[in-house]
Amino acid sequence: MSFVDVHLVASLDSHGLGGGTASTTMAILGAAEIVGSLVAGYLCDRGHGLKVLAGCYLIRALSLVVMVVAPTVLTAWVFGLLFGISYLGTVVAGSMYLLNALDPRAKGLALGMMWCLHQVGAFAASEAGGLSFDALHSYDPIVIGAAASAGLSFLIVVLALPKALRKANPTHA
Repeated sequence: MSFVDVHLVASLDSHGLGGGTASTTMAILGAAEIVGSLVAGYLCDRGHGLKVLAGCYLIRALSLVVMVVAPTVLTAWVFGLLFGISYLGTVVAGSMYLLNALDPRAKGLALGMMWCLHQVGAFAASEAGGLSFDALHSYDPIVIGAAASAGLSFLIVVLALPKALRKANPTHA
């Protein structure tokens, strides 16, 4: 997420897409973010939190791949739509997962740790984006890394979290 916040406009510019494309992409991303967060909350309230979390990570990975493979005006707008949908969906679903899966005495610490790690990752992605561009004159390596990270997150959610839920509460998963 922080790569998008810090480097997306510059990344689009480095592909020659210009300020108009960047502006429209950011507007699409922001609108999709609002819709995505509301849909994610609605679905999480109905017991689909792991599906929302997995879906958001998969959508995020695919949107990043699209930007590396074919950076055009249209794909920038598609990226804005897809990434925007997933942007806060992971926040809503991840928070709900922690709140529902943990003992009440561990929820605050777990959320604090989640957000602490989120900020460490945000710093690393922001810094890596700048270093990548300075060294290679390209954001592609960090975008590919972010796509791989989102793909790995998808696999963790699909393969590991349901098992952890069953172990923690056999009647829950």
